[in-house]
Amino acid sequence: MKIIDLILITCFACCIFVSCERDDLCAEGTANTPQLILRFYDAATTSDFKSATDLFITAVNDDNSTTEIADFVTTSTDSIAIPLRTDRNETKFLFVVNNDDENSQNTDTLTVAYETNNVYISRACGFATNFNITSIDVATDDNNWISNNLIVLPNVTDETEAHVHIFH
Repeated sequence: MKIIDLILITCFACCIFVSCERDDLCAEGTANTPQLILRFYDAATTSDFKSATDLFITAVNDDNSTTEIADFVTTSTDSIAIPLRTDRNETKFLFVVNNDDENSQNTDTLTVAYETNNVYISRACGFATNFNITSIDVATDDNNWISNNLIVLPNVTDETEAHVHIFH
């Protein structure tokens, strides 16, 4: 009888240890959905970086309300990372320069069109969405501060290099 008890206890213990799983935690630094990297350049000398002064960026929602993306009013920057919507094939942004001065504020509307590709990372991390930028449209108005743009890396799979150059 003791041998049967010992065998049952051993089998029970083995079942418990075999059925245990490691913690399903997504490790820090694991690839996730990348943001779109924009780099600002001088329109006159296209190889020179040019900071966007007092830049403020909002995303335009489906109901035309806006969500703040970035506020560089206290500083100027020549490079930014902005998120793209994963549930749509385009994201619309309002880029405002000189945001701290109502007299010289200038807003341009950019629409980024793209295709999405969901990539499975792991059970703990789920899916990441990569993007393939197909076009960037700057709505024309009577005072555009953005003069042109260039898609240099259409496949947005990481955040190591600029994907788009903005000339102003």
